[in-house]
Amino acid sequence: MLVVLLVALLMFSGGSGYTVTATFENAGQLVNGNYVEVAGRPVGKVQSIELDAHAQARVKLSVGSGFDPLHEGTTAVIRAASLSGIANRYIELHPGPNSNAKIADGGRIGADRTQAPVDLDQLFNTLDAKTRKGLQDIIQGGATQYGGKSKQAAAALHYFNPALSTSAQVMRELVLDRQNFERFVADTAKTVSAVDQRRSDLAALVGNTNTTAKAIGDENVALARALGLLPGTLRRANTTFVNLRATL
Repeated sequence: MLVVLLVALLMFSGGSGYTVTATFENAGQLVNGNYVEVAGRPVGKVQSIELDAHAQARVKLSVGSGFDPLHEGTTAVIRAASLSGIANRYIELHPGPNSNAKIADGGRIGADRTQAPVDLDQLFNTLDAKTRKGLQDIIQGGATQYGGKSKQAAAALHYFNPALSTSAQVMRELVLDRQNFERFVADTAKTVSAVDQRRSDLAALVGNTNTTAKAIGDENVALARALGLLPGTLRRANTTFVNLRATL
């Protein structure tokens, strides 16, 4: 019974009384008892979560399993084990070099050395209503695009990997002659800068082209009739020119 008690004590106490407090911008849905891990290996647990005077989360961590004490330069990141629940977070530690100064028992990891997770709803909350509606239309449009076309989509994906491999080969060939490639990039930048200086003229050109295309489209019936007569006209013109040469 004493051996079992000792093993349980070592397992659930983290094997050490060493603690450190990490300051996060927010607690990222952490709860007491969440694991503290190093390279996927549990080395401790979250003991308590409090707010400091600046409304930031102070998370007290127990650390053991040979990773105590920690050293300056240690960073802490709150991560999610999966998306299946909200109480499945853990803290991943990246210990600082052993050559750095030790963090004393009860010491702190500053907010500049920690990172809180960004939840999906937080990302959406940064978007305005128009942007959210546009994103919704993109998702729904993608569903409409691939609806009932799973076989065609699978066939397209079958050639996606060869396309990427070929693109990689093309890029390797481009950078083989680095001097010419750098010259090409520089000349392209000059070209774009020149176009930017004449952007008003370019806008007028696009507008006039649009007007011309619209005028042609309005006369599509006459244009189709003219194109239908063009081959015969060219044949007759060819015959006329041949006869004209003989006459001359």
